[in-house]
Amino acid sequence: MSHKMVLFPFIVVSLISSNVESQVACSGNRGISPAVASFVKPPYVGSVWFTGSKYYIHVNGSVSGFQPGTQHGVHVHQYGGLGNNCNDAGPHWNLYNRNHGGPNTTVRHEGDLGNGVVDARGNLQIDVYVNPRDICRYNGFLGRALVIHQNQDDLGTRPTPESKSTGSSGPRLACATIGYRGV
Repeated sequence: MSHKMVLFPFIVVSLISSNVESQVACSGNRGISPAVASFVKPPYVGSVWFTGSKYYIHVNGSVSGFQPGTQHGVHVHQYGGLGNNCNDAGPHWNLYNRNHGGPNTTVRHEGDLGNGVVDARGNLQIDVYVNPRDICRYNGFLGRALVIHQNQDDLGTRPTPESKSTGSSGPRLACATIGYRGV
């Protein structure tokens, strides 16, 4: 493990190698360590939590600022970049170049989490369980972006290129980098 300390006046920044990221995100037989994506750019404000074990990853939380009664595609994207209207996050996290799918389909991107449902108060709710097998093998969700899209995700069910690549989820509305959450 490489570890460097860089000192600035009144600030200490710790730079840790990517090996530690994989240990933080996925802890072998103990499953994943808790992580969180915190949305802080109004009108989209809230948190989505990542918890679990070696058998599942539970993704759940709430983000405010949406039109009541709608659904929006929610995906983990390749990178943690949030700039350029969330486009710096890159494409959906897709280790094996598979078609898009839902969180419980056999063929899917590792970042496919399905849809968040917006309640009467404008809060998008997400509550999904995913298999950690491939996710933990490739450094977990940590450091990647969680992105909420404008449209409902069709889960790759339509015979169109857009459906097979993004679930026809449309433009990106909100994004947050998934980071380690201390307990």
